[in-house]
Parts: sequence; C-alpha cells; structure tokens
Amino acid sequence: MRESLPIEVRFNNKYEINQQNDCWEWQYSTNNIGYGMFRWAKGIMRTAHRVSYEMFIGPIPKGMCVCHKCDNPKCVNPDHLWLGTVKQNMQDKVLKGRHIGRKPGFKQPIGTCKHCGIVRPINILGKFHNDKCKSKP
Repeated sequence: MRESLPIEVRFNNKYEINQQNDCWEWQYSTNNIGYGMFRWAKGIMRTAHRVSYEMFIGPIPKGMCVCHKCDNPKCVNPDHLWLGTVKQNMQDKVLKGRHIGRKPGFKQPIGTCKHCGIVRPINILGKFHNDKCKSKP
C-alpha cells in the first residue's frame, strides 16, 4: 500500500522541478484555489506547501501562514517558502497585485458549482453557498 511508504518518499514523488523558475511544482491533487494537496495520513489531507515547510525547514508556529516568494500555489520548494502572519501575507498579496479588484483590468477567476450551477469566484466554490450544496460532500 502506498501509504505504508515513508511520508518523505511519497511527498518527493509528487512534484517536478521547473528548470525555468526552480519551482517544485505539485503534480497531483490540488484544492479549489490551486494549492497542492497531500494525504498526510489516512483521511487527513494537508496543503503540500505547508507539509514541505515542515519537512525541510521546521515546525509552523500556530497562526502563521506559509507564504510563497514565487507566487506559485503549486510550488513546494522550501527555498520559495517563508513564514508570515495573516497581515504580512495580505500585504505581500497587495504589493504583488494579487488582491481582488485593485489592479486595473484584473478579473477574479470564476467557476460554476457542480452541485447547483451557481457562478462564483473560484475561491468561494469550495464552501457551501446554498441549500443544494449543504448536503454534498
């Protein structure tokens, strides 16, 4: 069974190194906003960049964000990751022009919910947004 392999072996088999930007790009499951997802233990999924930080750098203090220098949500290269508060993460987002509606011509990516057909920003689709979706896994 794959989960019987050490976590490090399973993790290191799930990314490819992009030679142009040195990002270690996650090649498997992603969440609704593009971050890699890793099965930490049976029934426990975690974002891959946070797992990478803990494996290669160390523990993540409670309440801290693991941020990307490269702004690539699929990247798990520990050299591209840094710890920041929520405020620092939001400031970084604003400075890099990734905040919603502030940059001229920016359009928030949208998608359609597979359960009810509602069109919403992609970062909201993972949340239950009406009664039809509440009963869906």
